[in-house]
Amino acid sequence: MPIDCGTSAVCSAILEYAVPGVGCVTTAAIFLAPWAGVVQVVNRKSLGEVNPVPFAWMCCNSLGWVVYGQKVQNYFVAVPNVVGYLFGIHYFLTTYPFATIRQRKLLYLILFLGSAVVFSMAVVANIGLSNYPDTSRLVLGYAAVAILIVFYSSPLSTLYEVIKRRDASSLGPALAIASAVNGGFWTIYGFAINDAFVFSPNLVGAVVGIVQLILIAIFGRGKNRSPLRHDPENDSLDGATSARDTVSDSSEALTGGLYAGEQGGVESINGSSFAAVPAVIYNALDGTESANETVVVDHGGSDVGSLRSVKKSAQAAAPKS
Repeated sequence: MPIDCGTSAVCSAILEYAVPGVGCVTTAAIFLAPWAGVVQVVNRKSLGEVNPVPFAWMCCNSLGWVVYGQKVQNYFVAVPNVVGYLFGIHYFLTTYPFATIRQRKLLYLILFLGSAVVFSMAVVANIGLSNYPDTSRLVLGYAAVAILIVFYSSPLSTLYEVIKRRDASSLGPALAIASAVNGGFWTIYGFAINDAFVFSPNLVGAVVGIVQLILIAIFGRGKNRSPLRHDPENDSLDGATSARDTVSDSSEALTGGLYAGEQGGVESINGSSFAAVPAVIYNALDGTESANETVVVDHGGSDVGSLRSVKKSAQAAAPKS
């Protein structure tokens, strides 16, 4: 049921122009929200706690709504998403080089398949169903809604880690607030024009934004963080794997019984996140100790090449036959 303003011109003007106008502003806020975080990624040359998954979905989502807005001739829908697509591409290309190999595969897959779906639906709607305008609108609408719901929910891709570590650093408060407010305004506008494709996904977006804010309020950002152990089969989405566990396990395997001793925590070197691993190598037979060696492992997605240093130190400490 559309919102009925009766004969009130003021009410009609508010619903048809003021509400979507504010919605355009809040949409722009969503697209601008990740900017500061992306700048920090460039400065420290590491993703840190930034989750790059929403950037790929931002591109696909904006592209879908540009196509849908053009189909229904609604500039309030189409124009802001042109801006959103450009911002999404910028964020995607800027953060991609700092992602892990696993993340890069996921990001590429999202952008490729999402874009393929949008373009395929556009061809079907505008060419194959050109004589059936209502059906073609439905095709584009369903595709846009599906992608928008995933985009709104994409920050929650780190939900498991947020709860496990009791740390909501991967959730951006600015993006959460913008999602909640933006979803609210577009939900009102969708009811006003009686377009379920507009109000239904944005209602979901408002709820998801509120959920993120609740998680941030409960766990905080950078507080009460539980240490995250490295799982080589399933790297965390923010790329912050525990190199300490990798080095200790791998060095022990490489040296055939030599023990890599005290391990250090995470240090900041030139603004980047590294794991400093002071490896005190002990001789397994006579207990003699080799020189202390600090192995620096980059967290930015590079290979753990410095394991060679551990192996070399261990071999030097091993007894000669």
